[in-house]
Amino acid sequence: MKTDDYQLPDIDLLASGKPSSEELAEICRRRDIVSGIMSDLGIGCEITGSIVGPGTMNFDITLAPNVKIQGTDHIYDKLVANKEGLGGVCVGVSVPITGDPDIPTFTVFVRDHFDIRREVTFMRSIMESSAWKNSTNEIPVVIGFDVAGHSLVFDLTKAPHVLISGATGTGKSVFMNTLIAGLLFRFRPDELKLLMIDPKRVEFEDYRDLPHLIAPIIKENAKVPAALRWVLDELERRCDVMAQHHVKNIREFNSDSTSHPPMPYIVIMIEELYSLMVNDDESLKAAIESCIARIAQKGQEAGIHIVVSTQAPSERVITSVVKANLPSRICFQVRSKEDSKAVLDIEGAEELLGKGDMLITTPRFPYGFGVQGAYIPNEDIVRIVNFVSRQAKPEFSSELIKAMDECCPKVGNPLPCEVDFPDVASKFIREEDDEVVRQAIALIISERRANVSYLQRRLKIGYNRAVEILEELEARKLVSPLRDGGKREILANLSQE
Repeated sequence: MKTDDYQLPDIDLLASGKPSSEELAEICRRRDIVSGIMSDLGIGCEITGSIVGPGTMNFDITLAPNVKIQGTDHIYDKLVANKEGLGGVCVGVSVPITGDPDIPTFTVFVRDHFDIRREVTFMRSIMESSAWKNSTNEIPVVIGFDVAGHSLVFDLTKAPHVLISGATGTGKSVFMNTLIAGLLFRFRPDELKLLMIDPKRVEFEDYRDLPHLIAPIIKENAKVPAALRWVLDELERRCDVMAQHHVKNIREFNSDSTSHPPMPYIVIMIEELYSLMVNDDESLKAAIESCIARIAQKGQEAGIHIVVSTQAPSERVITSVVKANLPSRICFQVRSKEDSKAVLDIEGAEELLGKGDMLITTPRFPYGFGVQGAYIPNEDIVRIVNFVSRQAKPEFSSELIKAMDECCPKVGNPLPCEVDFPDVASKFIREEDDEVVRQAIALIISERRANVSYLQRRLKIGYNRAVEILEELEARKLVSPLRDGGKREILANLSQE
């Protein structure tokens, strides 16, 4: 494929929300309540504007001529008394910092349990904004909207690595989708490469045909250290090449395309770090932790960035090493203050409203700020992926594939040649099985042994993984439930096959 022939996706592939008449009526109703509160307090004023953001409404109040107020405490108290009527979980008053005791203007804000205008949370709203169209960011990342409804687009190269956390169903996966979609709208496959690691096996499935992929989506834990070590080797290679050309970073290197081809950016996306870090294989955990740290420390200049997501903000998952090397943090709603501090080092995420509501901390903003994440329907993702995948096919790195295969050798298709009873084994294999499960089936049938320690030793996997495999094979009637003494019987009858 010639890069000149490649077309970036069009914004028409994205859905846009439409305000309903009920939502517009709700805005007017609340405006009338605020106006009534001001009248009850004897404050002559006019509501001169309103900004409706995702989950918030801001009403700009301008005092009538010759009207003066000394402070806003009495206004705040009246708003709190009418909080239920305003439909807010949080109400307040903000004033301009002028130093003048006679405040000519102030703002009343109401924060909701739900989005007043759902369409402002759609990703398309950001793509149509000047924040995206006029962005000069090297790697623009769609974030969402602030409380005033202003579009937020960050530069991943300045992040430069991101940790994302939050409870299940609070918006992490949607945020990852908006991030990926934004990259696809901006970069051709020769300009940016993606390495996707998905131990959950389902989150990145829609992206399996992306031409931007540098390797197939990695679903086996055992392959992750090999993949990350390959990235480290690539990082060192890039540093050597840039040193030879007397430049300090990838931006300077790519600015001169006459003497050498440009380097593509590489973005590593890890979905659910918990599945990689919480296992009984301490060497696997240590290797992953070490690789993440080393890539993060030197990756920025080489154009390599990491985005890590997890729903479990515990010290076993988000270790001190991981936190120290992922300086930008995004936290969706969590269960407790302790979980919030584990991710952000500050409290507050436990009070978020869910549905994309997030707190962000960066080295520049260590005390955090609130954002409503943009929303992209799954149908939009499918349309975008179909559009780009029809133009080109993935060109996987043969060196990366080889490194992963050497670390986690394939069983064959469907079984290794040394299996004594392939016809029997094939009856217990499912299409979605990975190499480890296929190996386990082959070993159990050939060796007539089915216990946790045996699978751990032969397959070099952790205790939890071995237990999961045996429980799955029990459901398939290959092995029996645990008998007295902790043994299992092999149910496949070889003599009858």
